[in-house]
Amino acid sequence: MPILNKRLLRPDVNKLHQRSQKIVTKGALEIAEKEGVDIIKILSIIADGNKRFYEILESGEGKTEDLYDLINRDQMRQLAKIFRGAMEYKGKILQEQHPLSPYVKLNLLMPEECLQSGKPLRVLAKIKSYCISTEEDMC
Repeated sequence: MPILNKRLLRPDVNKLHQRSQKIVTKGALEIAEKEGVDIIKILSIIADGNKRFYEILESGEGKTEDLYDLINRDQMRQLAKIFRGAMEYKGKILQEQHPLSPYVKLNLLMPEECLQSGKPLRVLAKIKSYCISTEEDMC
C-alpha cells in the first residue's frame, strides 16, 4: 500500500484530509470503546512493526516475513470491524453535514447477468454500481 506524503498535498486538500481523518478517528475510538478493544495497544504494535519494516528496507537485515505475526487473527478481525465501522460513521457524518438534494434519486443498478449468475449477494455487492440522476432524467 502506498504511503501518503502529506507535504505534497495542496493546502486545501490537506485540510480536507485532516478533517476526514478526525472523523474516522473519532468513529474508530467510539467503536473500540463500545467493543471493549484496546485499539491504542494494537495500533502501537502496528506502529512498531512499521518502524521495523522501514529498518529492514533500509538496512537489508531481516525479512519482512518476520513481521507477519505481530498481531493475531483476533486482533486483525477487531481492527477490521472497527475501521469498517469508522468508515460507515464517516459516511453518516458527511451525509448529515452535506445531505443530497431532494431532487436527486439514487437507483441501484444490477447488471442482469449478475442476477442470473446465481452468485451470492456478498459477491454481487462488490460489483454493484450506482446511477445518480434528477427526477426529470431517470436512468
